[in-house]
Amino acid sequence: MIQNDKQFKALLTRLKENVQKAKRECAYPGCSEAAIKSHLLQRNGVLKQLSAGQNALFELIHHAFDERQFKFKLEGISKTLSFPGFCQDHDSRIFKVVETEPVDYTDYSVQLLLSYKAFVNEKRKKEIVVDWYSRIIDSHLVRDYQTETFFRDLKKSKYQDELGIADGKILQEQFESELLSSHKLGLFRFLTRKLPRVEIAASGVFTFETSSEIFVNTTISGENIPLNYIFLHFIPLHDHSVAIIGCLNDSSPACLQYVLDFLKGTDKQVLKKISDALILQIENWLMSHEFYHTNIKHRQDLVVEYVQRGQTHYHERDATNIFLFEP
Repeated sequence: MIQNDKQFKALLTRLKENVQKAKRECAYPGCSEAAIKSHLLQRNGVLKQLSAGQNALFELIHHAFDERQFKFKLEGISKTLSFPGFCQDHDSRIFKVVETEPVDYTDYSVQLLLSYKAFVNEKRKKEIVVDWYSRIIDSHLVRDYQTETFFRDLKKSKYQDELGIADGKILQEQFESELLSSHKLGLFRFLTRKLPRVEIAASGVFTFETSSEIFVNTTISGENIPLNYIFLHFIPLHDHSVAIIGCLNDSSPACLQYVLDFLKGTDKQVLKKISDALILQIENWLMSHEFYHTNIKHRQDLVVEYVQRGQTHYHERDATNIFLFEP
């Protein structure tokens, strides 16, 4: 029997650890082999050179149910930006072009593969969270301790993640049609820009629609309008960084315009947009020791506060009052 909040949190942690240890199948269509830890970005290239021989990087970590859900944690590069995505065969064979130096980040196939992996990562995260929520809901110990309000809110969150998984099904099919086609169909549009080197790496996907807009569409209007997905990658190389942004060609005009405009402006203006996106829209980012100690450590509580706010203020396209790339 759970007698206090400390025991309750310990149970949630234990359930989460069990979920994270559970075997997952390869995300590749038709494959039932066990998934290994797939890296969003090249482990022996991008991540290794960013670690500067220390084999560890500071990563933004998300812990649901904790009072402070986000924190910066020093992690070995074998764990950073990784998730149970694909089996050994598919992870090494399909993504060989983005795992073998030199990588041409202006190449459509490279951009497509990076974005496909980022999408699968987001889908897998939702699947794991849904699994975790289900175990909490089914726990008699939790049932005896928590209120009906807790379970109602948890079931609502679970339902939202299940909707997110279902909503991404068509996008996954479009990715796989493009990847499996002998001649690329050109379903996606990507833009790149060379920028001054910044010792942050990021790879993620987010919706063009803000939480506020999604709420209006689904709750007030009662319509389940398809979402527009945007893919953003920020990759430090030896002497510069490269930014890649993209979306489906048949995205809404507003989404397409956002993508077309994102990399326009001075270097500082573009970096500010990337900084805002990292804080408000993308959880998958990490940095070198030097960058953490120079740009983050002295104000990490403030950065975390902004990231936390990004989870609740519902206007993710807003600019923030913080610029990660300036000390």
